[in-house]
This record gives sequence, structure tokens and C-alpha cells, in this order.
Amino acid sequence: MERFLRLLGAGVLIAFVLVAFSPLPNLIAALVAVPADPGKADAIVVLGGGGEWPHGELSSTALHRTIRGIRLYKDGLAPLLVLSGSQGRTAPSQAARRRALALACDVPTQAIITDEQANTTQEEAGRVADLLRPHGARSILLVTDPYHMMRARRLFERAGLAVRPVPANDLPDPAEGPQTRVALMSRAMQEILAIVYYRVAGYI
Repeated sequence: MERFLRLLGAGVLIAFVLVAFSPLPNLIAALVAVPADPGKADAIVVLGGGGEWPHGELSSTALHRTIRGIRLYKDGLAPLLVLSGSQGRTAPSQAARRRALALACDVPTQAIITDEQANTTQEEAGRVADLLRPHGARSILLVTDPYHMMRARRLFERAGLAVRPVPANDLPDPAEGPQTRVALMSRAMQEILAIVYYRVAGYI
């Protein structure tokens, strides 16, 4: 047992060194990252997620996504801005906070669509497709993390929408310091496991 624990400890140490002090996280992240393909579309869809700070403020990840979506709208790439995000620990919902930010950036009220009900990417794809159908929207600029984009794009395509990916990255690219490498590896591995699960479940 003692020998096993020593080997386990050595393995964990080696893994940490590889993640924190080698290009491995960047190589792994590249497997799931999706490059940007901006252009004209019927709507811009900013996915929920990214968490929130203790008092309900949008996290840096959520802010990066929202600001990217607002900039795409201000650049005239689509007439509609869809902001997703369910209720977190405190009211209002993430979608409502994003809407307030968009309004503060002079996005017209009539151009904003919010969805506060979806709790997973799969639910977002179905609900957003339903919300856009009355507007005749068939193509979207999809805004989420580059490491979440592969799975999200496939879900929205299965929901019947043509997708142009526009990743919003809140991590340095490439990750260079130990802390950012560890954060990148964690996010990439979470997404790889999620992709495997979604495929096994038949969602993508």
C-alpha cells in the first residue's frame, strides 16, 4: 500500500509539472478549440454560463462573451442579439444582467431577445431555435468559449440553425504561465469529457 501511494504521489507530481510547465495544455486545448468565422447572419447568440461572482455580478468569462456579442451587433453583423443565462445564486438572472449591459451600450430594446430558462447547452440550442423561428432567423453568430464551441455548434446545427462560430476567450492564447496553463487544461479536459458524454447520449 505504501509503495502504491508513493507511485501515485509521483504520478500526480509528474502530471502537475507537465501541465504547469510544458506546452501540453495548449496542445490539448487545440483539439477542441474552434477558430472564429465572423460574417453576416440573422442573429447573434451569446450562450449562458461562465459563472458569477459572489454578489451576482457577471464573471469575467460571462462578461467576455456578452461584450463580444454586443460588439458583433454594433458592427452590424446581425439585427438580433440573443442573450441566454439562467437564474444564479441571486436575482436577476444572468440573461437579465446581460440585457442591462447591452442596453447600457445602446443596443435597442427591440433588438434584444433573452432566455432565462435553459440550464444546459442542449436546452439552449432548442430554446433559442424556438425563439428565433418567429423572426425567420436561420443563421446565427454563436458566441461562447473557444473550448466550448465544438459541442455548442453541433447542438445548434442539430436544432436547424446555420452556425458561424465567434469564440470569446478570457484566457491568454497561448497560455504561458503555470497558472494559466493549469486553468486552460482544466477547461479543455472538462469540455472533452462533456463532448464524450454528449456523443454517448446521442445529443451530437
